[in-house]
Amino acid sequence: MVLPLNYMNPGETASVVWLASDPCARQLLTDLGFVPGEKLQCIHKPFRKNMGAYRVRGVVLALRREYANEIFVKIPPVPSSCHFT
Repeated sequence: MVLPLNYMNPGETASVVWLASDPCARQLLTDLGFVPGEKLQCIHKPFRKNMGAYRVRGVVLALRREYANEIFVKIPPVPSSCHFT
């Protein structure tokens, strides 16, 4: 499922799919490591207008909600814990 970065919950991992930013913001996000294919982890989810924290390339970065809303990621499905006998 592809969603904006803001929809991730703490502890979830995802891969960057694309950036929906203007050229200047896209360059800034790319320089920070938010490039298609890069794996990241949500450390702190942004609430309201707060900042969220994400681990990218081994570094924890804080992003404003408006920037995180422009980064689209693919969150892998959670494995089912159902066991059939």
